[in-house]
Amino acid sequence: MSGCSLYQDASVALYSATVSTSATTARYSLAVPNSVAFVNMHVYLQAWASAIGQNTAGIVVSNGVEIVIGSR
Repeated sequence: MSGCSLYQDASVALYSATVSTSATTARYSLAVPNSVAFVNMHVYLQAWASAIGQNTAGIVVSNGVEIVIGSR
């Protein structure tokens, strides 16, 4: 997949459904339990999409996102 970078470990990838909101965007929801055990936890997300003909793998990926769970 030339031109694409994987910013997370593929061996622990979670394949969760997204909701398409337009031709070029999608929405993903992540429920986080209300527990202090999750404070300061880092969550890494990266989206992928089927793109037949774009490369030999037939997929493209987004930039990576890091989320740090906090409290108020």
